Amino acid sequence: MLLWPESDNARQALRQQLARFRKHYGVALVEGDDALTLAPQVAVDVLAAAAEGTAPPRAPAAALLGELAFDDCEDFAAWLAQQRARLRGDAAAGLSQRIAQAEAEGDLDLAAQLAEQLVLADNDSESHHRTLMRLHYLRGDIAQAQAVYERLVRALAQRFGARPSADTEQLARALRAAQAGAVAAALPAASAAAAASRPV
Repeated sequence: MLLWPESDNARQALRQQLARFRKHYGVALVEGDDALTLAPQVAVDVLAAAAEGTAPPRAPAAALLGELAFDDCEDFAAWLAQQRARLRGDAAAGLSQRIAQAEAEGDLDLAAQLAEQLVLADNDSESHHRTLMRLHYLRGDIAQAQAVYERLVRALAQRFGARPSADTEQLARALRAAQAGAVAAALPAASAAAAASRPV
């Protein structure tokens, strides 16, 4: 039994703990005998987030079972780590689908907001950063797209002593070229406006 590895009767210890839960909360939290499942009235926030395609931050309190650690029970700790990773992946996949839908519908502001959540949920992912950079570019906010790139460069250097991948650098070069083109296009218009304002 994972939760009471040193108990002579782990199943009885589990029954007693569930009875204490029922007495304290007034309802049964789990159902079943040999295989236990959460009761229908029990809501789990991280499961709801994954189902809705929203990503909680990667802070420990936002993970499955919050900040609880089970270093004295290696099997359960390994299972919990796998479940936390799976739930993060499910939430990221749901967010990616919502981003694609918002972009397809032309709602770039919403798509960028969702991409911000995606980056917050997994700040180590370059692909998430590229998505956010691209969406800011499509919104016409090249400066914000470059700011995302610069934050990524600093984070990779600080955490891993690494530089962004070739794909990320290629996108960053495209952003710089776009910004340079926008500045170059703006200069003749500014000169013409200045000339028109001069007295003759």
